[in-house]
Amino acid sequence: MSLEEIGARADVIITITSAHEPLLMKDWIKPGTHIAAMGTDTKGKQEVDPELVAASRAFTDEIAQSITIGETQHAHPAWGRHPRRSPGPWR
Repeated sequence: MSLEEIGARADVIITITSAHEPLLMKDWIKPGTHIAAMGTDTKGKQEVDPELVAASRAFTDEIAQSITIGETQHAHPAWGRHPRRSPGPWR
């Protein structure tokens, strides 16, 4: 099964990779899918398409860490606002 097929079928996706480019693209993921991207723990790592992250609601325990070394480091510019100064997608 391809990553695209998995994305289209899954209700929950957990990524724990050392990827430096997106493995999951926005167009592949159905609305309402829960994604836990845990492999992005260093600047430059990336598992999820920035457009997918930008279109999502983000849940994090450390906003500063998420926008500097987490998955949202790539989507943060797409939001065009800082999460602490805007209601945005942060929960």
